[in-house]
Amino acid sequence: MINIKKTNVGVVSIFMLSTIGLIGCGEEKVPLDISVHVAGYGDIDSTDGVWVGTKGENKNLELINVEKFSDVDGLDINYMCHIAGFGDSDWLVEGQDCGSRGQHRALEGFAIRLSGPAANQYTVEYNCHLAGLGDLQLVSDGVFCGTRGQGRRLEAIFIELKEKSQIALDELSGTLYTEELEEE
Repeated sequence: MINIKKTNVGVVSIFMLSTIGLIGCGEEKVPLDISVHVAGYGDIDSTDGVWVGTKGENKNLELINVEKFSDVDGLDINYMCHIAGFGDSDWLVEGQDCGSRGQHRALEGFAIRLSGPAANQYTVEYNCHLAGLGDLQLVSDGVFCGTRGQGRRLEAIFIELKEKSQIALDELSGTLYTEELEEE
């Protein structure tokens, strides 16, 4: 006989359990390679799930470049940015530079969207830190993060690409359902 047991645990615990394979939800995140160009520092390379850039140092981001570490069949990343004094860029495909290096043109915002046959199985979540405003609200799937024409420079960004099955797990709000086997 199988009983379903409801256990309240924190989302962090759910994340840790799924990371070590106790929850069979498939791959939870798609690793990303994120590069930015920071005025006065140059290029900084990082991965997803962490803030990239600076906060409170008055150093603006001038360029963003995002690509997947490994190929996911049917999934493409597209992004655009708003460049001070220039306006919105075109939507670019992953691996292309959005912005400039060493031209002192600050980015004021950006957006990321997914395309391809597998796009509906994933979501991309991102955030930005703006001069004078701090961290903005987390947004996803093509929503613009930042400002346009206000002169508020982008100082840092945060990006994660997840399978929607992981999002459903996160939305359990700390409730984990497990199966317990009972001998009859």
